[in-house]
Amino acid sequence: MWDRTVVMHWSELSQGDTHQKDKDLVVLAGGADGYFRTGRMLDLNGKRQRGLSNLLVSLWSYMGYSDVSTWGDTRLMPDGAGPMPNLV
Repeated sequence: MWDRTVVMHWSELSQGDTHQKDKDLVVLAGGADGYFRTGRMLDLNGKRQRGLSNLLVSLWSYMGYSDVSTWGDTRLMPDGAGPMPNLV
């Protein structure tokens, strides 16, 4: 079952007691049928919103919605619309 599944775990606050937002942790679990490269950590260097928007576009693409190229406010995707680079 996990070979073809992807689960995303994320919280808006990286530190709940201080409401810190600049060091979020996003976990993708599952094999996703080999769509994503696994077994690594990506450091976005404080590019939280940009990375998250592109990550969500990547997940939509995995689910077959290739026509989704943006997510949320496009100003949060200054490197351009589309999936997160180097994720696949």
